[in-house]
Amino acid sequence: MEFLSLGIINTAHGLDGTLKIFSYTNNQNIRYKKGNTIFIVDQNNTVVKKLTISSYIPLGRFDLVKVDEINSLEEALNYKNMEVVVEKNSSDLAKDTYFFSDLVGCLVVDETNATIGKVINVEEFPSAVTLRCQQLQNFKTFFVPFINEFIIDVNIIKKVIKIKLMKGML
Repeated sequence: MEFLSLGIINTAHGLDGTLKIFSYTNNQNIRYKKGNTIFIVDQNNTVVKKLTISSYIPLGRFDLVKVDEINSLEEALNYKNMEVVVEKNSSDLAKDTYFFSDLVGCLVVDETNATIGKVINVEEFPSAVTLRCQQLQNFKTFFVPFINEFIIDVNIIKKVIKIKLMKGML
């Protein structure tokens, strides 16, 4: 089973066992929909507990998530600093959208299909999602905004992203 990280349990919120989760996801309303299943995993990515969502409230960079299986402050605190994940399911994605984890490791090629580097991270900035890439020859880092002006094609199956190379990008 492959997982997507939703965030890290920061602490409990209230006496009823509500989890205060430092959020990594952009899709809280979908991920924390009542009745959905999420998991708590330990540092070895081993499932510690399977949970069913009861309710969700956004709170800035945090998500307040109440689950059926945790009903006290003490019980919630047992999971402090553990990761909350969901099963990775490509059917959740809209057309031409990707999981960030699928973009990492993709080769980056230019319009002539010459390999420039590979994606080492996906970062979110206020202006745009950006690919942090590394050149294969000299290991220098460069950035590619993940927007239509720069991205020509994404082939997740072949792990290749074709970009429009602009002067000064490398």
